[in-house]
Amino acid sequence: MYINFVRSELKIYVNITFTSLTHSFMKLITYTDGGSRSNPGPAASGIVIKDTDGKTLASYGEYLGVATNNVAEYAAIISALKKARELGATEIECLADSKLVIEQLSGNWKVKEPNLQKLWLEAWNLLQSFKQYKLKHILRAKNAEADAEVNKILDKETGSKKKSFGEDITPIPDCVPPHAKRVFKGVLFDTYQWEQELFDGSHATFEKLVRKASTDMIVTQGDSIMVLKQEQPGKPLYPGLPGGQTEPGEDHLIAAQRELLEETGYVAENFILYKSQSDGGSKLYFPVSTYIVRDAQKIQEAHLDAGEKIQITWVNFDDFLQLARQEKFTCPLWLKFDMYEALLDQIKKEILRKTIFGD
Repeated sequence: MYINFVRSELKIYVNITFTSLTHSFMKLITYTDGGSRSNPGPAASGIVIKDTDGKTLASYGEYLGVATNNVAEYAAIISALKKARELGATEIECLADSKLVIEQLSGNWKVKEPNLQKLWLEAWNLLQSFKQYKLKHILRAKNAEADAEVNKILDKETGSKKKSFGEDITPIPDCVPPHAKRVFKGVLFDTYQWEQELFDGSHATFEKLVRKASTDMIVTQGDSIMVLKQEQPGKPLYPGLPGGQTEPGEDHLIAAQRELLEETGYVAENFILYKSQSDGGSKLYFPVSTYIVRDAQKIQEAHLDAGEKIQITWVNFDDFLQLARQEKFTCPLWLKFDMYEALLDQIKKEILRKTIFGD
């Protein structure tokens, strides 16, 4: 149903198309990109198709309505495969700067999100229609033409241009009214204000802090849970979970995978979204996505920021729950509530244990 919804809003802008291919032509190369402003928000895909001599055969973009970055990336490769087939290709090389899409279609990463599973299946079936295909991840700088198609469509549909250095076109977040104004932009926190009508007809200025999104992970290895002993400038040593800030436009899952590798040097195939909600009260919006990561394996040394010192420790489930009693233990507030309930209720303790370890 989601795919049909996306397609129902589809608008196609074709800039260049040459369809007079000879029967001897076999292979085409596609460059695809997808983007969403706000993620999810107004989204578009960009497609560039070339022959093996580098001649552009098709270059266009598609407006997708409201979607995420990952949905837009999948929509782009699906459209490119359909267009390449129309142009007569029997062999295809797909180049994209979305590592998620390339790794999932290559069978290296699992597809957990239900909305992406349908898109993955459509793309996979299209790939099987070619005699040969190749999937390759490329850097964004190598994908400038497809990226330009994305931004051309989004500029046209949203009436605003992509942010350039020093320019602020940040959309109003959903957690505040559409007429709210940002009165302060910080490194982590933005402040929004708006006029609110009260019950007696008078008005008052309301205010809300919005913090950049973040991810946390409950990482397991066997029957142990990873706990980081962390130190930051001006902040004494404290225990916490792996995680960190989600970059602008970055998918939460990709952010979690990146943070786990950077902070610990570990990777895992099994990332399960536990909860995603605001870790703040009525005056603070702080979106946090917490993943359960099972059977993590170390593949490299950690690459820490200059402001981080991290020591990896492993604890059993009972010791993990006791961390909820430590004032310095950092994790989402609602996770502490779950841990406290597990300490007080044997049934809830068993439910949480099975949720984390999956057995």
